[in-house]
Amino acid sequence: MDLPNTLRGTVIFTVTGFEVTFINIAIIDDKRQDRSRLLTHMERFMESSFSKLQISQYVNGESFVEKAVPETLDAAFIDIIMGGLSGIDVARHIRERNEKCVIVFISSSNHFAAESYQVNALEYLSKPYLYDDIERVMKKILKIRDMSAVYIEVTENRKRVQIKASDILYVDYYRHSVLFNTERQTIKTYAVRFSEVEEKLLMHPNFIVIRKNLIVNMDKALQISDKQFLMCNDVTLPISREVYSKVKNEYTDYLFKKLREEMG
Repeated sequence: MDLPNTLRGTVIFTVTGFEVTFINIAIIDDKRQDRSRLLTHMERFMESSFSKLQISQYVNGESFVEKAVPETLDAAFIDIIMGGLSGIDVARHIRERNEKCVIVFISSSNHFAAESYQVNALEYLSKPYLYDDIERVMKKILKIRDMSAVYIEVTENRKRVQIKASDILYVDYYRHSVLFNTERQTIKTYAVRFSEVEEKLLMHPNFIVIRKNLIVNMDKALQISDKQFLMCNDVTLPISREVYSKVKNEYTDYLFKKLREEMG
């Protein structure tokens, strides 16, 4: 398959995962008792899961905007109803600076749940929440953070380039080269076997082989039909007739499993 936007040049690649040393979390709530309860649940989760959390607390939205550095956050737990800046205002402030931060709204009312979609919130928790609620959400956050910490590392023109595995749409093989395709670019390497790439990527459940020398990230697929995947960049990728039924079943199972996890 001839692919667009290919970068020419020889690159050498290795697959590497970077250990997550800590998860940087902000708690923004104007009620001290609720901040304390949430902190206690997080500390309990940290002890039971052996996760390393760095937690900062803010007494209101204004304090967060003044003191915090949103670009460094992995997750933010925000009370949606606060005096002054609302939780939605705070979330928008974060989103303007950090698209990857996981946002979790917490509130004594569910009247604002619909607004949480405006800032792509992961969860909307109603007070009083239990430890099980926080544990469920934290497991989701860790899963998201762990996947974002996996990189494909390549060397191009004597410079090291890192590609997030979660950014890959598909990996193809063309004219003796392996091509890593993201929404922004395609990076080519001659100095690696496709089988090695396949072995590494298939360790993650979101990657699937749909024909010889073609691996797809199912998280980046919009739909499957007419024996092909439609990807989020409007590229269509053909599925081999021999494996179509198997691929379709695996894709459907993956979507159902992902939906169940999101629903808790």
